[in-house]
Amino acid sequence: MRSETRQEIPFVEAEKENFWLYYYLGKASQETGLLEEAISCYQKALTHKGNVVEILNSIGECYINLGDHKQALRVLQKSLEINPNQEKIKRII
Repeated sequence: MRSETRQEIPFVEAEKENFWLYYYLGKASQETGLLEEAISCYQKALTHKGNVVEILNSIGECYINLGDHKQALRVLQKSLEINPNQEKIKRII
């Protein structure tokens, strides 16, 4: 009987893979109009990487397109706290 060995992925590498998986699922969902699913995927990506301006902005855009301006404002303000040099986001707010 032959035993098969399973290659383990180091924890840090698995976390990176999870981040990119959720990031791209979020992008794909957003592009196809599945905005609530996109928000969920983006939020999962943030749990693996912390607050990433690009992802926060994408979440804000999803909320705007869903008509939830209160949530969009909250997320976009957080994005501006991290990087205040975002003229586009300032105009949106």
